[in-house]
Amino acid sequence: MFKVSPGRRAELNRLLASWEPDGAGPDALGFGAVETLHFASVTIFEREFLDPLLAIECNFDGKLDTFLADFAAKAGGLIALLNCRLGPAVRTPREAAEALRAAVVRPSARHIGALGLSRKEILASEALVGAVREHLCAHQTDLSQLDAPAVAATLQQAFKASCPPLAPRRTLPETIAAIMPLAVVAVGIPAVLLWACFAFESPWPLAGPLLAIAVAAAVFLWSERREPVRERPEAGDDLGARKENPPGAAQNHFSSLAPLKTGPVRWASRLVFMWLLDQLARVVFTKGKLGEIPSIHFAHWAVVDQGSSLVFFSNYGGTWESYLDDFIQKAANGLTGVWSHCQGFPASRWLVGGGARDERAFKQYARDTQAAEALWFSAYPTLTARRINNNRAIVEALAGQSREPPARWLARI
Repeated sequence: MFKVSPGRRAELNRLLASWEPDGAGPDALGFGAVETLHFASVTIFEREFLDPLLAIECNFDGKLDTFLADFAAKAGGLIALLNCRLGPAVRTPREAAEALRAAVVRPSARHIGALGLSRKEILASEALVGAVREHLCAHQTDLSQLDAPAVAATLQQAFKASCPPLAPRRTLPETIAAIMPLAVVAVGIPAVLLWACFAFESPWPLAGPLLAIAVAAAVFLWSERREPVRERPEAGDDLGARKENPPGAAQNHFSSLAPLKTGPVRWASRLVFMWLLDQLARVVFTKGKLGEIPSIHFAHWAVVDQGSSLVFFSNYGGTWESYLDDFIQKAANGLTGVWSHCQGFPASRWLVGGGARDERAFKQYARDTQAAEALWFSAYPTLTARRINNNRAIVEALAGQSREPPARWLARI
């Protein structure tokens, strides 16, 4: 995330307008040449409450420094882009990588729809499943005479050697590392407090934290009810959303930036809730869904501009309208818990109530805070998150690594 140099704004606009929408071209950002990159975007956020911000969003495999070096080496237009920011000029790919590294904003909470699947594996799995479908069509007459176990065995014999290497979605050390923080809070701390109650034959080790929680909840409720309430917008069609995402679109991109509410109460509740959401995404929401939403490839929230604003990026399947409908119907609590910390969001109750359930007000808020990306890249623009995870399950079965019965995984094809 960079601040735009006022004297270079015209040059920045010229650069972005001269490149292809997906950043392709020898003198552009060349996102497609970076083999570990899933999605990327370039967005300029302009708001009355902050100087223009240039955001380069990247969802990639592997380590950060390796990706930055690869990106800087292959992006022919990156140096020109970075020289439109406030800061010292960059002249070489190495200096460009260092400038990117210095401007990295790590997410406060994030979700990955195909957790643990690399771009290479996603593309290889799609190609293999396509070949399996062609094989089934070509041999439909012969295979229709066989039962499910026999068909499964025939396909495994024909395609097992073609299966891409299947790295585990998460190794045992990675699983333990992901679970540990949430386990300590959810199990470890209560267990220690209960042990202290029995050890000292006193309820105070448990009563003290409970009293602190009750006081904190009362203070939060008092603060929440004193917050200004945004006037509810009039009903009407969102023509901007209609034009933005045509019906049947496989993938789309959403970015927004909103000013955060001030004060220690909202600061503390935001830290706690975002930490909890991030932990749940790492431990619970690992099967392709964020809550009950199956359409999100990558999503993350981050605090920017010296802690004054919250930025949100999401790469998702379907249309803008259906995406927000999913949020309202399937994840309203979590969504409200995050965005109720932002100014102008529909009024919440007890942090997670209300808010996004007011469909008209929420969609207007989303439109007001949204910014149109100047560039957007997808390594697999025709694939949905559901299809990617379905392909993985089929390839696991072809490789003999699935616990699903033959009839079940054959139905996936």
